[in-house]
Order: sequence, then structure tokens, then C-alpha cells
Amino acid sequence: MHEGVHMHQPEHMTIAQVAELLGESRWTTLRRVRSGQLSAVQHGGGTNPYLVARRDAEALATELAEAAS
Repeated sequence: MHEGVHMHQPEHMTIAQVAELLGESRWTTLRRVRSGQLSAVQHGGGTNPYLVARRDAEALATELAEAAS
């Protein structure tokens, strides 16, 4: 693969994936969803009932990084 070429990224992320991106626990990320700080859609039950748009997760990661600096 050439440098600078990215593999296709899924449009949505699970709570666990977003938590990893943000460097926090799944519970903290889930609290962000439940409080409305992070938008998510419910896609069923089970252990991963929410999906977060990748652009929203990345925007929050940027916002948190800027707030920390």
C-alpha cells in the first residue's frame, strides 16, 4: 500500500471503537451518548446497541484534544 493511501473506513463506529479513539472507557463514551454530548443511533440490542458516525467521533476527539492543550 502506498503511503498516504488509506483503506476504506466504515462510516459508523461502535461504542468500543469510539472509546478507543477517545482514549477512555466504554462506559464514559456511553455516558457521552446518553447525555447528548455525542450523537448515536440505536441499531438493536445486545452489547453494542449504538452506532456513532465516524465524523462525529473524530470531531469530538479533535475537540477534546484542543481543550486539553
